[in-house]
Order: sequence, then C-alpha cells, then structure tokens
Amino acid sequence: MNNQHHQLNNTISVGGGVDNEKKSQCGEAVQISSTDTGTITEFHSKQQSSSSANKTSKLKSILHKVLVTFTLVFGTLIACINETAISTSGDSIARDLGAFGSLTWIAGGYALTALAFTPSYGKLSVIFGRKNVELSIIFCFFIGNLGSSLAHDITTLIIFRSITGIGGGGLMAMSWIMIFDLVPLDKRSDYLGLVSITIALGQNLGPIFGGLLAEINWRYMFYLTLPLCVIFAGLVYFVLDLPQPEGNIKEQVKRVDYFGCLTLILSSVALILATNWGGVEYPWNSAPIIILFILMVLFFIAFCYIQWKVASEPILPARIMNRNVILASIGTFMAGGLQYIAMFYLPIYFQFVDSTSPSMSGYLISPYNALISIICMLSGYFTKLFNTIRGVMWVGGVINLVGLCLIYTMKQDTSLALKMTYILIHAVGIGLVFQLTLFTSTLSVHQIDTDVASCLFIFVLHVGGVVALAIVGSLFNRSLIAEVAKNLSHDSKIGDIEEIILHGTEILTGDNLEILKTCYFNAFKSAFVTTIPFGVLMLLALLGISKIEIPKKPRSIQDSENQVVI
Repeated sequence: MNNQHHQLNNTISVGGGVDNEKKSQCGEAVQISSTDTGTITEFHSKQQSSSSANKTSKLKSILHKVLVTFTLVFGTLIACINETAISTSGDSIARDLGAFGSLTWIAGGYALTALAFTPSYGKLSVIFGRKNVELSIIFCFFIGNLGSSLAHDITTLIIFRSITGIGGGGLMAMSWIMIFDLVPLDKRSDYLGLVSITIALGQNLGPIFGGLLAEINWRYMFYLTLPLCVIFAGLVYFVLDLPQPEGNIKEQVKRVDYFGCLTLILSSVALILATNWGGVEYPWNSAPIIILFILMVLFFIAFCYIQWKVASEPILPARIMNRNVILASIGTFMAGGLQYIAMFYLPIYFQFVDSTSPSMSGYLISPYNALISIICMLSGYFTKLFNTIRGVMWVGGVINLVGLCLIYTMKQDTSLALKMTYILIHAVGIGLVFQLTLFTSTLSVHQIDTDVASCLFIFVLHVGGVVALAIVGSLFNRSLIAEVAKNLSHDSKIGDIEEIILHGTEILTGDNLEILKTCYFNAFKSAFVTTIPFGVLMLLALLGISKIEIPKKPRSIQDSENQVVI
C-alpha cells in the first residue's frame, strides 16, 4: 500500500506523466505541466493574451480591408456623381448663364480633358508613384470644382470643368490601376464588379442630386464636392500601401514621354473641337473644320511614331496593340458613346417631352444606370458559368441593338412604362459588354501592361462619349432650331427662337406648349437615329474578337507575390 502511494506521488509530481520513460518522450510538454503552479498560470495567461492579440489582429485586418476597398471605389464614386449631375442641371446652368448653344460644352469640356490626359496616368503612376499621382489628380479635381462653383460666365465654367476633367478622368483610371496592384487575379472580377456597382450608384445619385440642386442653386453641386475631395485625399495618403517609385525626382522627370503626351493631347483637342464646332459654329465642309481634322490626323501620326520609334518609356507601347485590344477598344468606344448619349439626352427628353422636373428626370434615368452596373457585375459570373467571354459580349451586342431600335420606334404618346422597358433592354446589352471589353484587353496583354490597358479602356470610353455627344448634340440643336423656326417663331408675341428654346416651358401655354414638346420630340428622334450605326459597329467589332482563355491562376509569380489578398 505504501509502495502504491509512493508511486502515485511520483505520478503526480510529473504533472500527469505515468513514468520517467513517458516523461522523457513528452519532453517540454511534461516540463510545462510541472508542479510549479506559477508556471501553469503563466502559460494560461499567455494563451489568453495570444488569443486576444489574434482577435485584435483579425479585427484590424478586417477594418484595413474595408478601408482599402472603400478607398478603391470612393474616387470613382465622387467622379461619377460630379460628371453625371450635369445631365439634369445643364439646362438650369445654360439658362442662368444665358448660353444654350454652349450646353454640350459643359459636359464636353470635362470629357475632353478627361480623355486627353487619361492614357498618360498609367505610365506617370509608374514613374512618380501611384500615391503621388493620385494626390495630384485629387488636387486638380478640387481646383476644378472650386472654380466651377464661382463661375459667373459660361467661358469660365467651361475652363474649370475642363480642369475638373483632368482630375475626374484620373480618378476613374487610377481606381482600375490600383485594383490591378492590390487584388489578385482570381478576385479581380469581384472588385471590378464592385467598381461597376459604384459607377451605377454615382450615375444614379448624380442626376438626382443635380436635378434637386438645380432647383435650388446649381452651384451647390460643385460646393459639396470639395469636402469629399479632402476626405478622399486623407484616405489615399493614410490607408493605401501602393508601389513606391524608383529613383529620385530628377531621374523620374527624365523618364516622362513629354512629346507623346503633348501630341496625344493636341490630337484629342483637335478631334473634339472639330466634332463640337462642326454643324454648329461652322459648316462641316468649312475650312476651320477641315483644318482641325487634318491636324488631328497629323498629331495622331506623330504620336504613333513617337510611341513606336522614339520614346524609351512610351505611354502607349506598340506591343499592346494586338487584334483583341484593338477590337475591344472599338467596342468600348461605341458602348461609351451610346451610354453618354443616353445619360445626357434622355433626361432632356423626359423634361421637355414628358414634362417632368429636373429631379424627376434624374429618378427616371436611375434604373438605366443601375441596371448597366448590375449586369456589368453579373457578366463576370456569366463568363465563368458559360466558360466564354466573347460569347457573353456577342449576346450583349445583339440585345443592345434590339433596345436601340425599340427606342427609335417610340412615339410621343408612348406610355412611360413602355419607354422605360425599351431603355432598360438597351441597358442590359451595354452592361454585358462594358466590363468584358476591359477583361479582353487586360487578358490579351502581358501583366506589366495591364495598367496601360486599363488607361486605354478609360481613354476610348471617353473618346466615344465625347464624339457621340458632339455628333448627337449637333444634330439635336440644328433639328430643334429648325422645328421651332418652322412651328413657333412666326408668332412675334412669344419671342425669338433662342428665347423660346431657353424659356419656352415658362412663357408658353396651351397649344404652343404642346407644339414645343413636339419640336423637342422630333429633334430627339432626328438625333437618336445615329445610335443605331453605333450599335451595329459595336456588334461587328465584338464578333471579330478571337477566343480568350479564362485564367484560373495568376499568370506569373510576380502577379501573385506583389498583390495583397483583400
């Protein structure tokens, strides 16, 4: 009995080890469980401390991911709101500043600089660093909105809207670029889908805010953007961990492709001036318009030569211009033009043909923008479901063309529900194309060129929008003036043509007001017919895209090593 008691004491003394042989096998585990009760307490305390530290670390990690994700899309949000708010407030601005003929330039000035500077952001952000370029872009956006809010004539407003466009185009482009920096390949479709939802939110809120604020004072639309710029700058500076630039400032400045940037900007400006002035300020066959088109071609040829033969670090390397990138860019050009036309002219249609308020026209265009972005997000899942990218785009091209034809068949007395149905069919088609043309471009180039491909996508999107707005705007204005001159201007009691167009809804009543609505409807129909060729060309471009493999893993070791899973 004593021997058994002695053995039991020995067993307890090693804290659960049954004999010395097992104690030797257990090693440190046995030593931790010694009869030193202080050691056991300290061990449990360390476990609890470690568990608490892990929870805190996970919480911080989740919070950081949320902040990074929010920062990636916040710039796109404020850029979209700022750009699309003009669609419902432009008429109020034109009346206040007495510049109906310059209405298109309020949006066109923004789009002009956005498209001219966008292609350079990819290379500039490599040279000077993503964060430095992003902060500079935010500063331009801030100054542009500040100047716009204080403008008292149309020329000043257009100048500052153009400065705003430098920043706005950059905010959009850098969102795409930073996603490619921070998000691995297998999660990109989710984040690009999130950007699409953000674009939808911005494009929905923009017209609504623009309409509401236009009924009070359109200047508030620009005032309210200023604090958002400050918040965004703080998020970029403190939250994002982006690639650092190489070399000192002198070395960085020497690497910039100045002549490439200059020739591309001059070519873009010549194109936009020619398309905006043609048929409005000057006849299409007049010397100024012909000279502008010639300059556009010459500057573009010079740009191509510099990119392929001269520049050591071109902003648009020749190696990315393969078949798929070119055709996807044409598709993006056409899709961008169609969306710009819808966003800018459908609110005008609702206001003057259906007699809605500016804010209501914003509400009516909201489903269009929302559906495009929802379908954009779903398009990535459709490609995985059906294992094809171009097949989904082809379906989108067909649906889009059907929607455009249906919109053209609308009559003045067509019910609002049927009108919205036609518009939303068009939206589904555009949504199936937008994001997938970007996928096509980025998957058709080397990993190191994805930032350039992203900027090219934004560039052709804006070019399509500006050119389409210029063409449709020219036809719309000319047709509207002709309709008013034919049907209303003979009555001297109601004023001249410009007075009728600017203030017709306020000064006309009864039959004359109904005639004005008909004038706007006929002008809209004359201009909107141009969207059908856009839709046909988009479909043809998409049909020419070759098969694209959908990658399931990163395309390179660097791709997986240099990105953060968020």
